[in-house]
Amino acid sequence: IMFINCSELTTLGGFTGLKLDLDLSSSSKLTVESVMNVIANAADMTSSPKTLTLHANVYAKLTEEQIATATAKGWNIAEK
Repeated sequence: IMFINCSELTTLGGFTGLKLDLDLSSSSKLTVESVMNVIANAADMTSSPKTLTLHANVYAKLTEEQIATATAKGWNIAEK
């Protein structure tokens, strides 16, 4: 709900230890660097997986390796 209708959002940071599902699907202009920053600083959720939902345009820019980095920390990357 926090980022609903944030269609002009391009950069994002400051999430240290994130442990909640995060929906950024309204943010079609978000950079891959910002997504990877969120993933790098998110908590390890392997015991209780969470989901990071991205706009299809942003999801399409992620490599398989970047998605695997998130998955290894217990984060599912979804597109919407």
